[in-house]
Amino acid sequence: MKLQTAGETKISPRGAVSLPSKLLRDIGWQHGDKVFVELLDDDVVLLTRKPGSLAEALAGRLTHLFPGGDDTRRFLDEERAGWETFDRRFDP
Repeated sequence: MKLQTAGETKISPRGAVSLPSKLLRDIGWQHGDKVFVELLDDDVVLLTRKPGSLAEALAGRLTHLFPGGDDTRRFLDEERAGWETFDRRFDP
């Protein structure tokens, strides 16, 4: 990720912030796009365009819990094995 100054703006009395039009054109954002707003630090706010699907929105966000594909598969295998053991308790 590169840090690039894109201009300056101010907060309106109603709390709206207008982003520089060149910036929006450069990153492909358009009027009506929805964005996620995240507070990173006391004075740092991150805007991320909302993707078309929930899967796209969450992709890569849980890597701190499941750092690699092998870890994820191992976790899922262990969970599924526990379900089978639990289900067998109710078999006639």
